[in-house]
Amino acid sequence: VEVNSIAMFCRIDENYQIHYEILEDVLPRDTLFVHGNIASNRWWYPTLEVLRNRKSDLKGRAILVEFRGCGKSTAPQTVEHAKMSILRDDVLQVIKNLNLHQVDLVGHSTGGLIVAMVAALIPDKVSRLVALDPVGAQGIK
Repeated sequence: VEVNSIAMFCRIDENYQIHYEILEDVLPRDTLFVHGNIASNRWWYPTLEVLRNRKSDLKGRAILVEFRGCGKSTAPQTVEHAKMSILRDDVLQVIKNLNLHQVDLVGHSTGGLIVAMVAALIPDKVSRLVALDPVGAQGIK
């Protein structure tokens, strides 16, 4: 599936960068998507293909974020760098870099837990949250 999105990177520090893609004008509001474990942004491509092919005057962006070790994002160098709180902070940094004042969040599996953790820290910026088959609050082993 070809989605014609804009690929970008958010530098976290000298060792890590988070890959994200943006598809413009396909949703009512800016919506950030986080895939599940052992996946990538490609998980969302069929959905984006449907959104892109709809005729509409929507102005919201679909923002796909790949967490550490997935897709084109830098892999964790240690187990410590793969903790859920670190993955959450990476997504928060993408939100900050994009200067998002209001955003909807969608996450699948591990991404569901990540977006729930993000929403808990910035509830004033999150309009809606959808968690599809999310990992539990204790994370994954």
